[in-house]
Amino acid sequence: MTFPEFLKRIRNTAGYTQQNIADLLGVDRSTYSYYETGKTEPNIRQLKKIARLYNLRLDDLVNCRYAPTETATASTEPAEQSLIGLNRFRMLDREEQFLLVSYRDANDKNDFLEYVRAYNRKS
Repeated sequence: MTFPEFLKRIRNTAGYTQQNIADLLGVDRSTYSYYETGKTEPNIRQLKKIARLYNLRLDDLVNCRYAPTETATASTEPAEQSLIGLNRFRMLDREEQFLLVSYRDANDKNDFLEYVRAYNRKS
C-alpha cells in the first residue's frame, strides 16, 4: 500500500473527512487532498501531527503500518483505540480542539499552560 492510500484508509476508518483533518493540521483541504493523491507529501511537522491524531508511531505512519503506539494496550486493536480517541476529540468544540493541538505542538508545555492560565485570569 502506498503512503497516500494509507492516509486515506486511516482517515476513512476514523470517520473523518479531508476537511476535518485539514482543519486539525492547519492546512487547506486541497493541501491535505494532495497528500492523499500523492501530488505532495507532508513535511515532518505535519507527519508528526498526523501520527498523533491516529495514535501511531511516526515510523508506523511513514511505513504504512497500522500499529499501536507504546501507550496502547495489548487488548485494544489499534484502529479501535484510534477511533475512541478521535471520537472523544470530535466531541470537543473547535476552540477546545485548537487548544489541545496547540498544546501538543508547543515546545515548552509549561509556558503554554502559563499563557492559558493568564488568559483565564483576565477573562
